[in-house]
Amino acid sequence: MNGANWGMLEGRRGQAEKLWRYGLVRESIEVEGVRRESYGVDVIDCRTGERSRRRHVTTSGLDAAALLDLLERGQVSPATLDDVLEDWLGR
Repeated sequence: MNGANWGMLEGRRGQAEKLWRYGLVRESIEVEGVRRESYGVDVIDCRTGERSRRRHVTTSGLDAAALLDLLERGQVSPATLDDVLEDWLGR
């Protein structure tokens, strides 16, 4: 594993291969009679296909983007997503 970037593996010809993919989950929900956007996150292990999806984490698009950035920078795996979300929600 390339120690400089925990989310990458050194592949053939020195090319880095992604270990995890991150995505936002956006859904429309009704809160007190008002339609709003709800955001969650999706983390997929590119090698095994293991997936961890958490819906309805926030209704703020800015917070969702910041969370996605945190997951990518921290190279969070599907197995550790819940721990990171617990810390993030308790901030």
